[in-house]
Amino acid sequence: MSTILTKIILGAVGIWYISLALLFIFPAVLPALSGFAILLSLPIALILLILTLIALIKEKRRFWPVVCFVLIIAVTYFALRQVTYCGALAHLYLNRRNYETTAARMLALGGHPKAAIRGHLKTGQ
Repeated sequence: MSTILTKIILGAVGIWYISLALLFIFPAVLPALSGFAILLSLPIALILLILTLIALIKEKRRFWPVVCFVLIIAVTYFALRQVTYCGALAHLYLNRRNYETTAARMLALGGHPKAAIRGHLKTGQ
């Protein structure tokens, strides 16, 4: 059976994972926190990794600390890699009209695209 430290770490990883999932599924509930969820999850992952390494050293049976370690690495990878991509894609779709309007203005100015950009920046539009 695993020790109390491993059980606490497993519970913390589960709470961390569920809270991240809920923040990304329902960002309107806590909009200020959901924007920083990825950045806030990095220190949490570091603390959980340190606790997992302590449990790995102290315990004789290393199966559950290794499971904790794999879960922490997997959630961190998912949070950093996949959620940032999905967040950028969602931002693109949410602000699609603004991007299309800006592109249409640039094309309407005619000429070389760099000249259109310079003209757009000079006029402050």
